[in-house]
Amino acid sequence: GLMENAELYRESNASTNNDLVAQRLRLSLPTMVEKNKGTNTKLDATVSTNIRGVVMKLASALFQEFGIGANFQDSVKQSEVLSADADMGCIQAICDARPKELGMVTHAMSKAMDTALTDADFVLSKLQPFLSNSFLELSRKFISGRLLGVSRAIRILSPFAEFVDNTSTFATVLLKNCKRLYGIQAKHILSHTSQPMGLIDMLNRHLLKEITTRVSPRVMNLLLTVQEKSKIGGDDGRLLADSKIESQGRVASQLVFEKEKSDNALLKMSS
Repeated sequence: GLMENAELYRESNASTNNDLVAQRLRLSLPTMVEKNKGTNTKLDATVSTNIRGVVMKLASALFQEFGIGANFQDSVKQSEVLSADADMGCIQAICDARPKELGMVTHAMSKAMDTALTDADFVLSKLQPFLSNSFLELSRKFISGRLLGVSRAIRILSPFAEFVDNTSTFATVLLKNCKRLYGIQAKHILSHTSQPMGLIDMLNRHLLKEITTRVSPRVMNLLLTVQEKSKIGGDDGRLLADSKIESQGRVASQLVFEKEKSDNALLKMSS
């Protein structure tokens, strides 16, 4: 009886795995074999891969559609504009039908970034204290990967965030994502206290370079843009409500505070 049950379990498990593989293929997702293929190659090849997620493709297409805000002219290179993806035909239709449909798209992208940050925060706060050795290293790479993905999305979304709506709602939501990014990064840096050399591995170097040299300048420009919008009102000439301005100011101050924490954590680890 035990042998028969074991055989039935094996057959059921194999059937489930085949179903999962078929579902992943229908969604154009990699199977486990494809997913694990080449994982031992150098990180440079992984980071520079042309395989991009949906959020990055949408962000790049919107980046091409809207262009660059006045405060971002110095922080965005022309080569970056020319290399952005612009092959998503649905973007033009979405932009023409705005603001409702465009708001739904940008909200989905913001929620995707928020989910990635929640995943990273959960592993950092709830799981990592109980891990050691290879499992600890794996969790740190997971967190760095999540933060790197969010950083790249913010870098592309920031230059045109002011054009999405007239009340800087999306720009404010993006600042909230930035605030969480800096806060989690600060905790991630301090988690390397016992093993500081882990901060200079390839993935963390990519993350630190992305945040310090690319994301932070654009976040400061986005803060300036939101502040200007609160003073002069939206594109339609209507002034923003006091509660809206107060909310934006609160988000801005919290963002600056979290960025200072991140900078101090990095300074502490480097000393």
